[in-house]
Amino acid sequence: MLKELFLFQEFVGKGHYLICGDTIVEYIPEQKHRKREWGHGNNPKPALDVFLATNRRFVADKNIENKLLLTCNPGGFLRAIED
Repeated sequence: MLKELFLFQEFVGKGHYLICGDTIVEYIPEQKHRKREWGHGNNPKPALDVFLATNRRFVADKNIENKLLLTCNPGGFLRAIED
């Protein structure tokens, strides 16, 4: 996911959005009844955190998230603030 974020950022102009999906996985409790390859620490959210920590072109837009009744992309609505 981190590679994808860095790749797709080139196509997003100032004021537009890059959406990182499925960040909700970070907050889903471990399920014992079926094994998953993904879980806490191994999903799009940690990649998003690294991307935002190393990239000043984007900020997480909480205004979009706060307008939604629910989302599978918490923290994943990234607005480009620079070209």
